[in-house]
Amino acid sequence: MSPDELLQWYQQQETIKATTLPSHPCKPYSWQQHERSITLTCLLPKGIQITDINVDVEADHVSVGLANAPALIFGQPHQPILASKTDWQLHESRTYCRLDIKLFKSVAVTWSFPLKNFDREQPCDGHSAFLVASFLQRDKDFEQAYKWLMHAAEANHSEALLLLSRIHSDIQLQRMFQTAFDESLALEYLLRAAELCRVDAMIHLSTCYTHGLLCLPHEPSLAQSWLTVALRPSVLAFDTIYNQSELHGTSNSRAVALYNLGCLLLEGDVSKALQLLEASAGLKSATAYYKLGELCQHGLFGVAQDLHRAKQYYLQAKALDATIQIPQPHGSLSLLSSPSRGSPQPRSRTYSMRSTTSSASADEPTNVPADTSQDLASNSPGCSSDAASYTSESILLGAMAVVVGFFLAVHLRLQLR
Repeated sequence: MSPDELLQWYQQQETIKATTLPSHPCKPYSWQQHERSITLTCLLPKGIQITDINVDVEADHVSVGLANAPALIFGQPHQPILASKTDWQLHESRTYCRLDIKLFKSVAVTWSFPLKNFDREQPCDGHSAFLVASFLQRDKDFEQAYKWLMHAAEANHSEALLLLSRIHSDIQLQRMFQTAFDESLALEYLLRAAELCRVDAMIHLSTCYTHGLLCLPHEPSLAQSWLTVALRPSVLAFDTIYNQSELHGTSNSRAVALYNLGCLLLEGDVSKALQLLEASAGLKSATAYYKLGELCQHGLFGVAQDLHRAKQYYLQAKALDATIQIPQPHGSLSLLSSPSRGSPQPRSRTYSMRSTTSSASADEPTNVPADTSQDLASNSPGCSSDAASYTSESILLGAMAVVVGFFLAVHLRLQLR
């Protein structure tokens, strides 16, 4: 399915129906472990009633699902449980419902994973198979881990499909799992994950089209299309509920999609690109802050040069990621005032940056800006005062170095006498 076809389908289903569950083959869950209990958590569409949910917990199996629908969670408990003490609750928020099932351990031991497969007519759900594969991978049993990943992929588990795509396209993972390099198979797994509304899979597909990876042609327009689909509100909602992005800490995919789309648009629609980069920075993206700093520092793509604001962006990036190196002036203004050799030259039209002081909440959907006809706010301060400040600091440091060197020479000469 092409990104345009996906976009058309999602536009028809812009919001998830309140009382219906769209067709989706795999609804994973998250789990938390306590000393004497295990909590399984699954997100459901808003409007689901408690009477619509079937929870069946026995000593040898756990089954959770909706009426007249396949089980969302199914498998055998990893360790013995006290089935009669099982407790479950349904919590409703503004955008979805959260189902919590609490299982009590018979013995207070640590579990490696919550559910596993066993011989029965109904197979283990895809997410349980993926958790078993994750445990085996941590235990260095890569052969068995690969088999469980295949079981999860057969159940259309999006994260398993994405990992299998990486395994068949990454040399280091191929050596680890003893698999063959197969770009066509990696692309097949990646496309299946993207069609299951996996936002990070769509982002990776966009990257492949940008750089011509996985046998795909270099097509920036298709890369832009996949990112546009990934940022649709309906896709983000599907990713949250069915891929459990909020539960598994992958909600920052939205910030990555905004950043990548902003970088792609810098060559064309600069005003819209800046809005996207600022939206990504508002979602606490250190990479976006750094990119905004570079644009202000060198005045690239027609952005008004502003050394003071560039420094602010760099400091915000550093606060989010301590590994980021902030450019330093040290005796010369060339690093902070002129673009490096080979960098794109500023265009005739000038854009100024808005301050990104307030961070947008990750719980609120961020849409692609629709109207980019107006330029961003202008009247940025000049950079002459900053240049003078850096020049004075350089002169002062040079003078101090000369004085210290003189006293060291005198001290050494006295020692030699």
